[in-house]
Amino acid sequence: MFSSIAAVFKERRRRPRGSSQNLPLSPALPAARRYDANCVEVVPIKLDARHSDQWDAFAQECGASFQSAHAWLRGWSLKTRFRQRLELFAFYRSGEKIGQCAVGVSKSERAFLDALALKPGCEPLWADCMAAALAHLGSGQYRYGWHLTLEKSRETDLRALSGVTIESVRPLTVQAIDFRRWPSWDGFWASTSSNTRRNAKRGEQAGLRVAVRTGLACLLHVVAVARLRSMMYERKGIEFDRVRTVAAYVGGHLTAPQYRLAAIASDGKHPLAGFIGYEFGMHTYYLAGGSRGSNNGAAWYLQKLMLQRAWERSGGRAKFILGYVDYAIHDEAVGGGLLRSRRSVNASDHETSVVTFRYEP
Repeated sequence: MFSSIAAVFKERRRRPRGSSQNLPLSPALPAARRYDANCVEVVPIKLDARHSDQWDAFAQECGASFQSAHAWLRGWSLKTRFRQRLELFAFYRSGEKIGQCAVGVSKSERAFLDALALKPGCEPLWADCMAAALAHLGSGQYRYGWHLTLEKSRETDLRALSGVTIESVRPLTVQAIDFRRWPSWDGFWASTSSNTRRNAKRGEQAGLRVAVRTGLACLLHVVAVARLRSMMYERKGIEFDRVRTVAAYVGGHLTAPQYRLAAIASDGKHPLAGFIGYEFGMHTYYLAGGSRGSNNGAAWYLQKLMLQRAWERSGGRAKFILGYVDYAIHDEAVGGGLLRSRRSVNASDHETSVVTFRYEP
């Protein structure tokens, strides 16, 4: 873990190399070999720190997840540098950039690290963009989709592509609150379950201290959140590896700190509830949390504050992604309470899938 952390800081200090090694992400087409699929042109590009803001702004415009963030991709590349390489692509139509994506390439598989992101209005060109990317990457085993994407399942689109043979499909249901369904924050909160509002009110009246941190300051909450999560898992009889969890939290905070969010609610003596997530574009992602068994409403009060933060920073246009469920392996005795808590705040179901396939042009 510590070697990976050192590599991240080393990468941040390193000055980018000359333009001959790092292609720009601007709408002007870079001087590189191009691959065409019908009306779409795909251009391989480099992970260039000089254009990280431009890459991220485009990803956010397309509604991509935090796994499309430049810093997240850089961290992934450093972590897997001896096993996989990172391939980035920009897609153009009539000289205008319409999309981008990132693919992790190993000897055994080519995995799309997030959705193939397209500008609003360009979604009908998804198949052409995918065909162009596959034409560049060539024959092999592929995986598309992951467990927190809001993108629809691409199984049907992939089946229609020449040279693609579907090998497996794992259906997933991602659960998220779409705040656009309500005209105001008060309207949304009033629509949640009475039990949810009652518990949050009890936490609010208890005079709890809430510390919200962003960026590298999130590291200050790592140990407390891991301890709270350990307590929660112990109550449910689920095995929990605290050391590995702490390492994962630290790595996540260091990978893309500018989008990281963490919060702790305490009674002045002990942490009672904790939250870790990402804020990327309009979306907030709940990644981890935990609470003490007797927390006097702290867990729901903290959840309310995180939901309200997401509403206010987006003007009520955000989606708050709570997590996913794989109904093929879902155990109601273990995960039923979690699903009920998501339904209590009006989470909507987004059906997606992870598709593995072979491509032979």
